Amino acid sequence: MKDKKLIKNDGTLRCKIKIDDAPWWESIFKPKKGKPDLDYSPGAGMHIFEFNGKSFWVSHNIGETLITGWERQPTEMEDLTIMTWGNDTSHIKNFIDACVVHNMKTDKNAINIYELHHWGIGWTKV
Repeated sequence: MKDKKLIKNDGTLRCKIKIDDAPWWESIFKPKKGKPDLDYSPGAGMHIFEFNGKSFWVSHNIGETLITGWERQPTEMEDLTIMTWGNDTSHIKNFIDACVVHNMKTDKNAINIYELHHWGIGWTKV
């Protein structure tokens, strides 16, 4: 939503090395770069932003890491609480709807490619 200038920039970020989703037999033949690719995400804490002239507060909490799913992948539990002043929930609903529409638009401009899961149990978007 920052790229559409719908919300203002927030300076609190978490940084980690980007995880390569390629299978191990493909990743071992990729040339190693000097500097690893980094992945940025909003950091924990209280964030304030404006959307359609209304101020919003987001409390972002990062919980413990749990082992979940069929493939037993570590998943970091996160909790987001979106708040605004007043008793009208339409502002929060409009923000969430705009986020969903924005996400759908970014997927439409690309070709969707799926690959068969390596155990043959389904398809995953590449």
